[in-house]
Amino acid sequence: MAEKIIDIKLNAKEAIQEIQTLDESIVQLEDNVSDATRELNKMEAELAQVTGASGKDLVRRKQLNERIAKTKSFLKQENTALKENKKQKQRLTKQNTLYNKKLKEQAKAHNEVSKGLTKTIGGTGVLD
Repeated sequence: MAEKIIDIKLNAKEAIQEIQTLDESIVQLEDNVSDATRELNKMEAELAQVTGASGKDLVRRKQLNERIAKTKSFLKQENTALKENKKQKQRLTKQNTLYNKKLKEQAKAHNEVSKGLTKTIGGTGVLD
């Protein structure tokens, strides 16, 4: 029974570490999304300012459109990763809750066995 408790504790500890790693990753991804969104808004505002028909303006618009497209692609990737990490964190949190429930059940069973042994030892002591 002690082995089972140790295994559950190890699994719970691993789940907690994974959750912490995911939390850090989620924060980083959220920062990336915020930064990229600000940059995208800035580029779109700049693009709106480039209204001329000169060669220089056309080149600038093309450059901005390319950067905007890359930023939108990056945002899509980061948002997908963020969504996946949040789902994984939710799954691990649920799994950790299950481990904690199993630990409580095992501890309760262990206490009941210990009480039974104490009573048995006490009873045989009287016989001696």
